[in-house]
Amino acid sequence: MHLSNFAERFSFAAVVGALLLTLSGCPETPEPGAAAPDNGTGMDMVHALPVLHDDPAVVKALEELGVHLKKDDNGNVIAADCFEANVGDAELVHFQKLASLTTLSLENREITDAGMEIVSSLIQLKSLKLQKCSQLTFDGIKLVSNLTDLERLYILYTHTTDECLEPISRLSKLKVLDLRGTKVSDEGIHHLVSLTNLVDLKFRGDGVTNAALVDIGKLKHLRVLSLEDCGVRKGGLKELAGLTELQNLNLLRTFVNDSDLEACSGMTKLEILNLRDTAFGGKGLDHITGAKDSLRDLDLGELLVGSDALTHVAQFTNLEELSLWNGTFDDAGLAQLEPLTKLKSLNLEGCQSITDDSLQTVAKFQGLERLILKQTNIGDSGLETLAPLQNLKFLSLEQTQVSLPAVKKFQESHPDCEIKQ
Repeated sequence: MHLSNFAERFSFAAVVGALLLTLSGCPETPEPGAAAPDNGTGMDMVHALPVLHDDPAVVKALEELGVHLKKDDNGNVIAADCFEANVGDAELVHFQKLASLTTLSLENREITDAGMEIVSSLIQLKSLKLQKCSQLTFDGIKLVSNLTDLERLYILYTHTTDECLEPISRLSKLKVLDLRGTKVSDEGIHHLVSLTNLVDLKFRGDGVTNAALVDIGKLKHLRVLSLEDCGVRKGGLKELAGLTELQNLNLLRTFVNDSDLEACSGMTKLEILNLRDTAFGGKGLDHITGAKDSLRDLDLGELLVGSDALTHVAQFTNLEELSLWNGTFDDAGLAQLEPLTKLKSLNLEGCQSITDDSLQTVAKFQGLERLILKQTNIGDSGLETLAPLQNLKFLSLEQTQVSLPAVKKFQESHPDCEIKQ
């Protein structure tokens, strides 16, 4: 009988016990100079046991279903991604035979509450993605509470409701929780206060308002917080003032303004800040100058940012990514960004007030790898100005005045750059 088949019928403890019993009945005299026997605990023999391997038939079956598998150095499956694979409730039994599996993605699969009974038996899981598993109800979602070692739960765009958050709150080791596009509200979020190990928390939906920020502000270890499309309004951010470990704050399409950023003055570790389509005007950036050295990514898209606002942006000289989509600034305004010499990505889409002259400033950003000029009035002479940017990997020239011959010439001198026109 092969050891792998043996392991399917008996527990690991039984195997160890049988070996120890055999050894205790068959003492051997060690060879001269050999290592002394153990102290009778049998632990040396446990360490000497061969590694148990996954059943090749199970692995093959999953691969034939289109599951992407990742294996450890022993050849055992540690991660399975079922995106676009032919996996439903019936196929989940295969995962019960993968003892080393710690990461499972069931994104967009037709998994029902019955299937979650099987998933909840995979108690070794540390990461579970149920994104867009739209057939799950409370009866299935609540079963994740059985996975007590779970550290990452991605349950976005499901029918997760407030009542689902109570069983989720029992996962004391949880570090990452993605609830974007669910039906949770302020009331349910109160359950999450017990998850003190959370470092990454994401919401998207108007059911989350200023009231929820009172509870979110108690999660002092948060490094990533997303409040996309949430009903966060003036004065709400003051509840987050104590989250000084935050590195990534997403306020996309909320109702915060310049004065609200004063509550973020203690967030000196911020690396990513998304203020796209908010009531932000620009001067609020002066409240977060403590993050001058750390801020790398700033999104001010859809804000109609004017030239005056860019004076406040220019002080963040370590920026690597900057989006000014639909800004109203002119050439002189853009020139204020000259200190941003570390930029790698710049989005100027829809900035109708800039001309070819503005690209003299852009050409100074020698490290630029990605540049979006879509829906601007840039022409051939402007493109020629960008010739020194030898590190460009992507350039968007859609709906501009640039001609095909000019694009061809630029492509010849920048063969590694993808140009979209």
